[in-house]
Amino acid sequence: MLDGKHWTSLLSAAKGDGIAHCGQSLISTIALLFIVVCVVCFQVYKSALPSHTVYTLNMERILNRMTHPSHEELEQDEIYQQEVNLKRELNNRQRLLCAETSIAM
Repeated sequence: MLDGKHWTSLLSAAKGDGIAHCGQSLISTIALLFIVVCVVCFQVYKSALPSHTVYTLNMERILNRMTHPSHEELEQDEIYQQEVNLKRELNNRQRLLCAETSIAM
């Protein structure tokens, strides 16, 4: 039986592999935990899947999901970068405007 310390180490290891992103929601945390549970269950109970081929395909699919961001995560990262760039541009314009008004006085 897996204890709480083991689950915590599994979850932190999965996050260290690149799944955790800034602003990760509760839903994505639950999805991550479900993926980790699937990996552990399939490793412990290999006979739950009918053949080696099915086992390897599913494990590959699960591990791929753990290490590669989804389309939604990629889109959210792109939106975040656009927001950061807009804020920087606004700050630069505001600084220029303040500098111009201080010179004119």
